[in-house]
Amino acid sequence: MTAESSSPTGTVTRAALWTVAGRQLERVLGIASIAVTARLLLPSDFGLVGMAFSVLAMIEVFSSFGFDWALVRLKNPTREHFDTAFTLRVIFGLGTCATMCVFAYPAAAMYKDSRVVPLIVALGFASLLGSADNIGLAEFRRRLNFLPEFQIKVWSKLASLVACWGLAWATHSYWSLVGGIVAARLASVILSYRFSEFRPRLSLARRGDLTSFSIWFLAGNLVQALRGQFSQFYIGRVFGAHFVGVYGTANEFSAIASTEIAAPLNRAVFGRYAEMQGNRELLRQAFEDVSGFIWLLGLPAALGIGVCAPELVLVLLGARWADSAPLLQVLAIAGVFGVMAGNTAYVYWALGRSRLVLTLDLLAAVVFIGCTVAFARVYGVVGVAIAQCAASGLVLAVNYAVLRKTLDLSFAAMGARLWRIVVSAGVMYVGVAALRTLLSDLGVRSAIVRLSLLVPAGVVLYAIIVSSLWWVVGKPIGPEQKAAARLAAFLFGGDVSARTIARDIRRRILAVLR
Repeated sequence: MTAESSSPTGTVTRAALWTVAGRQLERVLGIASIAVTARLLLPSDFGLVGMAFSVLAMIEVFSSFGFDWALVRLKNPTREHFDTAFTLRVIFGLGTCATMCVFAYPAAAMYKDSRVVPLIVALGFASLLGSADNIGLAEFRRRLNFLPEFQIKVWSKLASLVACWGLAWATHSYWSLVGGIVAARLASVILSYRFSEFRPRLSLARRGDLTSFSIWFLAGNLVQALRGQFSQFYIGRVFGAHFVGVYGTANEFSAIASTEIAAPLNRAVFGRYAEMQGNRELLRQAFEDVSGFIWLLGLPAALGIGVCAPELVLVLLGARWADSAPLLQVLAIAGVFGVMAGNTAYVYWALGRSRLVLTLDLLAAVVFIGCTVAFARVYGVVGVAIAQCAASGLVLAVNYAVLRKTLDLSFAAMGARLWRIVVSAGVMYVGVAALRTLLSDLGVRSAIVRLSLLVPAGVVLYAIIVSSLWWVVGKPIGPEQKAAARLAAFLFGGDVSARTIARDIRRRILAVLR
């Protein structure tokens, strides 16, 4: 075993790689599912299910106490802690299902569409099914073993994809989307008991130990849900189901950089953050390292989604979804802000400052709701996207101002580490935008051809610029150097010198040729 693989840093690296790989593969399967079903269903079908799902999201958030995260944060949880977490989750699952049934008709009256009633009831039972997941999986997360979670996510997504495709092809009905959700949750429950030998029992013996952390986690999730679902409620009532589907899809694509890069990394490092809560200097260094890596990958991804929005929509969704493109171009800005702030809340949670996270979430919700009402009157649905950017930008500024005091964070030091990434991502955006204009002037009309040229050009341009800037300034220790070292160590072992890597590649090629 190499030094890298045996060290705590190596363990976190492998955990991060598994979580990122899982999210990326899950995202690829999700995009494949959308690309097919978007051609079999109408945007209004997606919007109808989106309206029903917004009700689920608002009600389900009341059961999102984050008991699994509380188990990760506890230093020595007992079996009673795990049993209590499972019991509480099932209780709240039952409550969510019952509440969904009660609110189905009032929600239909608000949306002025009776078709959402059976959808809301079905999603309520899907939520109850999901609450039965084996809580024993939290022990894998405590040990930073994310391989089981990776496998469960992938197989659940495959089950969802098969069910959704099959039902969409057979029925051309929005019920195929619900079928995919139910299939995914059922597969997740079954696999959770397949991968973990833990068998939970009903108990509430340790509810006090768990709720002391989870109550603020719940409050923060509630505010985030209010902010996230307000747009669905508002757009559904004012602009109709078509624009709910259009906006929801654009919003999901714009958040890919933060949800598929930042979120899995944060899940992997949260346990380490909790261990460092007594050492602010060590926690600050860890935050800077993780943030640097998130910015390195997330910023070009977020900007690339924005600059390639028209081609992405046409290729992945089809011409009927063209209204998503201008929304995606605006929401990409919010995606950039999400990448920049993607690692901050986990530091606050590790320090036990969940109230601060709640305050920041509440500020974001208030700003977003106010700006939505104001901007939507003038700019229509695009105004909702502008409101999202305004709220995300303001909270980002406040967030880093607070973090500066919390961790004694130096903006000058962070700027010295991250300016190359920001400049490189900006150059990439301008370069890809110029290439889009050139292709249009040359008469290249095919969206597939344009996208197949724009994406590689952006990746290559960004890689060249960021590596060149790093080399010009003397190869300082920073996200570029650490990302290259971690990747090389993962692929080639502990010794990551260029000569060793080249020798290892040559050896593997010769072995294949033999």
